[in-house]
Amino acid sequence: MRLSRALFVFPTLFTLTSVFLGFLSLVSAADGKFVLSALSILFASIFDSMDGSVARATRTESQFGIQLDSLADVISFGIAPAVLAYLFFFEEALAAGLIDWGMIASFVFVAGGTIRLARFNVQAGQRGKIPKGMFIGLPIPCAAGLVAGLVFALSMTKTTVGIGVAVSLMVAAALLMVSPVIYRKRVSMRLRLNRVLIVVLGVTLLIVALVNPPFVIFAFFAFYAVEGLIENIVRRLNAQSRRARLTEKSDRLY
Repeated sequence: MRLSRALFVFPTLFTLTSVFLGFLSLVSAADGKFVLSALSILFASIFDSMDGSVARATRTESQFGIQLDSLADVISFGIAPAVLAYLFFFEEALAAGLIDWGMIASFVFVAGGTIRLARFNVQAGQRGKIPKGMFIGLPIPCAAGLVAGLVFALSMTKTTVGIGVAVSLMVAAALLMVSPVIYRKRVSMRLRLNRVLIVVLGVTLLIVALVNPPFVIFAFFAFYAVEGLIENIVRRLNAQSRRARLTEKSDRLY
């Protein structure tokens, strides 16, 4: 009995480590240490991906673990990257304006991530709601990885991007998180019609990563986000094509 109780500690430790890294990211961003802040978020995503595996391996999955993981994700992948983005991209450039668009964009990111996690918790308790091996909406660690990966790359290369690019990234990530777009847990190249397009996209991102190695992390998360979006578009087009063929066939019969 004591052993079974002790096993529950292991996945909790991974989750709390993710929380600590999220907290470290917030403190580092406030202190202007943007590389450390970004890396803290990226390492938090590693621990976040492991806590579920540890819980399954030790057979300690529980509702407590699900709720704790979501609370941790709000901190490490919702608030932390939003604050990092605001301080890195927006604070000096936009804070002096009448409307702080940077704060709005950062809050939209937090709101999108929070809604996505709440929806996941509800759907996790409903059998068949989430397809096996799939996510509905862009996973929040990936959205956070987009922000952290870009900040890390820009900091390492001493380059900048326009405010519009940063705002667009934050809003697009938020919209993908709350969208009905289905993402695979692993990148898939199995769809026939979008294989060439995905290969072209992957090669393009690979070239970018080779030319600017610090961008390889951002390229990975961007590839995952765009690949899932393309796969959904192709799936819907295929479904519409099948319905059109069935309609045409039925019209011929009558």
